Amino acid sequence: MNGNGETNIMANYSKFLYQPFDQDTVTKLEQYDEFKFNVPDKQKVIAYIIIMYDFMSDMKRLYEGLYERKRNSAIAAGFEIQDGKFDDWVEDILIGENDAFNDAALRYVRLFGIPDASAYMAYTEILHKQVTAAMRETDAKKLKIIQENIENAMEKVTIYERRIFSGEETESVRASLYRYAEKQRLNLRPEDKAKEIHAGKPTVKDPYKRSTSRLRKNPDA
Repeated sequence: MNGNGETNIMANYSKFLYQPFDQDTVTKLEQYDEFKFNVPDKQKVIAYIIIMYDFMSDMKRLYEGLYERKRNSAIAAGFEIQDGKFDDWVEDILIGENDAFNDAALRYVRLFGIPDASAYMAYTEILHKQVTAAMRETDAKKLKIIQENIENAMEKVTIYERRIFSGEETESVRASLYRYAEKQRLNLRPEDKAKEIHAGKPTVKDPYKRSTSRLRKNPDA
């Protein structure tokens, strides 16, 4: 049990791509430009990336909700909750507001060499941002568009999850996703992710535009 009242369930990291608490892990990952970012506690941030995004992590199995998974991964990495919350800069990381961190997290996922992984990560973020938007929206027309976005994102998450975790990735999808250059970036903003994944054919509609022929992130998401 740690200081936050959480049980340490992640004791064995031997099968991970990198060891989250090894002293030289940060140095090893800094061979990649995306990991040359500055934060108040980089050791813990790197540990969080590994615990949250490593494909051998049990976090996905243990915590179905994305933000519950992020919270518990942060606690496992050593971040503490004071007065019911993380430090502001840690919260920025958890909610996708730190672009440098976002690039590093995506780079870690790409280290596994699975093209669908980036798409899965993208649509998972889209789904949760749209769910949050739906809980705030009161306009019926805008809410209907957000609901369509949620349904589409749920479908995509299910497809990519099955391909990645069940070994059902098709050659056509693999070839399509490999076309993107190594240095191409997907930050964690939904509209940019959808554009990158679909090569200019985003799937998130903007309920605040009269025309829905161009699909963009709703600004409240």
